[in-house]
Amino acid sequence: MPEFDDYGFIRDRPVPPQRWAEALKGAPPGRRIIQNTIPPGVLVVQNYFAPAWCDALTRECDAARSIRHTVGELGDDDGFAEAETEHRTSEAITVQQLSIDIVAAVRSFWTSVVGPHYGANIEWFEEPEILKYGIGGEYKVHADSEVWDQPAKKWKRVLDRDVSILAYINSDFEGGELVFPNFGFGLKPARGMVVAFPSDGRYLHWAKPVTAGTRYAIVSWAAVEGGRRAHQAPPFNAIRM
Repeated sequence: MPEFDDYGFIRDRPVPPQRWAEALKGAPPGRRIIQNTIPPGVLVVQNYFAPAWCDALTRECDAARSIRHTVGELGDDDGFAEAETEHRTSEAITVQQLSIDIVAAVRSFWTSVVGPHYGANIEWFEEPEILKYGIGGEYKVHADSEVWDQPAKKWKRVLDRDVSILAYINSDFEGGELVFPNFGFGLKPARGMVVAFPSDGRYLHWAKPVTAGTRYAIVSWAAVEGGRRAHQAPPFNAIRM
């Protein structure tokens, strides 16, 4: 138990965050739950990744080589192809360049947070990568597993993704909000925050343009056991659980 002063307050208050666990030994982890303010299916976990971990990763990303992203589109032959487009103006940093084990960190989030929250067993997840958005960088409205088939007026599943995650590792930028236009819901990414949501067309989302600084995020997608499949085999970058 902590020591108390003559008035019943914890002595040496306010207790700094690094000493909360010591002062509140035996208490369950703190959790903020705000009902009916986030669309069903969207999970927002604040401060999941520690500030020091995020800062170290950000420094490595600043020094890493990045390549221009492509985006998938549905062709006239009903095929799916990747191409550079103004729909997505971001760059990718591969995890192989980094000394920090991003794969282990993401795997832990899939198993300890996402699986229990959605009541699902993760079969595989795609190797995470770092998204880098400089000034003007954005990813216009899109879904992660489906594309809109205009003639048929329906969403077509083209990638075997059931759940998406975005993990933000820095806050020193302006703009870059994550928006779900179908629900009129958006949020400002913050260091350590992780957002999860189903990957289908209902959850269209938009990474708004960055207006100052550089925005970094870790991205990965997972397939759950029993989910419907567009392909016979997992993607080349799948990591089985």
